[in-house]
Amino acid sequence: MDSRKTLGDELNQFIEEYVDSFVKWDLVTFFSFNPDAAGTADDLAGRLGRKTEDISDALANLTARKLLSQGDDAGQKVYSFQPSPELRERVTGFCEALENRDKRLEILAKLLRMKATH
Repeated sequence: MDSRKTLGDELNQFIEEYVDSFVKWDLVTFFSFNPDAAGTADDLAGRLGRKTEDISDALANLTARKLLSQGDDAGQKVYSFQPSPELRERVTGFCEALENRDKRLEILAKLLRMKATH
């Protein structure tokens, strides 16, 4: 199946740039559905049922890409969702695509292909 045909160029590009792992998938959807949430890597790992070490690199990457913002609270890094309006629209488009079975399956297949080639 051609993911460009199913998902479109913009969504494909977003996935390749921002959601290139299942950890990032979890973080992007979490912050999309909880836009006012903020937390440390430990906090977010607990909320997502993941290990802190599994999400630390993803948090740093999404912060570097300006999807997340990093603040400081008593010497600990605190992450929050503060993308530009354009990037927020792309996140919304990703989450809406997940509601469509065919698109969700194509996104899953795309991530598995990406993971197999890295």
